[in-house]
Amino acid sequence: MRPFRFLHTADLHLGTPFQGLSRRVSDDWLRRVQSASYQVFQRIVDVALRERVDFVTVAGDLFDTEQAPMAVRFELRRGFERLAAHGVAVFVCHGNHDPLTSPHPLPWPDSVTVFPAAPVFPPPGYKVPSAWLRLAGGVRVQVAGFSYGQAELRTPMATLFERDPRADFAIALYHGTVGPSAGHAPHCPASEADLVARGFDFWGLGHIHQPMLIRRRKPTVLYAGNPQGRHIREQGPRGCWVVDVDEAGEVRPVFVDTSAVRWCRVEVDVTGIADLAGVLDCTARSLRDLAERERAGAASAAGCGCLVDLAWRGTTPVHASLLDEETRQALVDEACAGLEADLCVVRESVCTQPPVDLDKLRDSREFVGEWLRLAEAYRRDVSRLRAELGPLLTDVFHAGNGLDLRTLPDSELLELLEEAQRLLLQYLGEEEVAR
Repeated sequence: MRPFRFLHTADLHLGTPFQGLSRRVSDDWLRRVQSASYQVFQRIVDVALRERVDFVTVAGDLFDTEQAPMAVRFELRRGFERLAAHGVAVFVCHGNHDPLTSPHPLPWPDSVTVFPAAPVFPPPGYKVPSAWLRLAGGVRVQVAGFSYGQAELRTPMATLFERDPRADFAIALYHGTVGPSAGHAPHCPASEADLVARGFDFWGLGHIHQPMLIRRRKPTVLYAGNPQGRHIREQGPRGCWVVDVDEAGEVRPVFVDTSAVRWCRVEVDVTGIADLAGVLDCTARSLRDLAERERAGAASAAGCGCLVDLAWRGTTPVHASLLDEETRQALVDEACAGLEADLCVVRESVCTQPPVDLDKLRDSREFVGEWLRLAEAYRRDVSRLRAELGPLLTDVFHAGNGLDLRTLPDSELLELLEEAQRLLLQYLGEEEVAR
């Protein structure tokens, strides 16, 4: 078989509004962030043309909503036309954010294949449809996939894929949850074993926004992740995969960062620091270290700036001062002055606590002692935390606001627990908890 190369992407969410940015973000940064959500597909096309791929696969959620603005539809069409001009075919699925409920208002080039919507209740004998591509050297590539016809599709679809024995290489596109849902709605749930059993060579996944290589070979299974982080919880590199297939059908995927702006977390440990001058020094040093890492990395070469989520942690006498918003803003402005770095602090979190003897408090028979002992038990057993608090907090944490305790990752649950402890100690006051 003649070697070939393709690009896999998903979850573009074109037109994402980037809500929740701090009011202190400058107009220049705001324009930059907004353009990132509109132009992300052009950066993917740049990668595809630079790497001379034979075709592109998209596993769902091209748009953030099915009522996507015409501006982003024109942006998508421009990308399709650029690829078509270079003979690059595109295979597209629609996901839960952009279900295929009506024809596209703009015609796509003939080189673009859009897979039809799957039935919510597949009839007996239903198989996921396939498209074919014949590459140089006569290589026959089967691409199978389906689109969502509505925003909710909980039907397990993996077992409805069927590899054609005539294919030299078979690709399955799947928008859904494979394994744990990682905070995402459990659409089209499947296990890794379900995918392996279908005999395809490559499963290109969408829906989970974190890029992940789940299985390296026979078959290769990976999540593209989203090519541009949309909010402060989607931190780190975001991009697409360029996939090489050799003469023997062996697959080698390479992740390529396509972020125009990157969300970054900076934690500043201020334990034992006695005054705000010391906090300022630590904060400036941490931001400078981030800037140097970004300048040394590949992202900076692509002009990728950082939107920073800054958190102060530790036990410090200046805890009360950090709770003052004006003080925090002055600290950040002073720490950023003169950095000459392509970054913007969009949120500050005070995760500190006043100096207290936690061991002494934990042994107390008062409420604070009971609470601290229970919190320690929850840290050791997160499943207990989820089981006991879930029924009590259903009015606050539920799927409707994206905070369902059943799907929230353990790390975020523990962060909520830590925040509750900080608020408790703050409420009681330093004098009260020190008794």
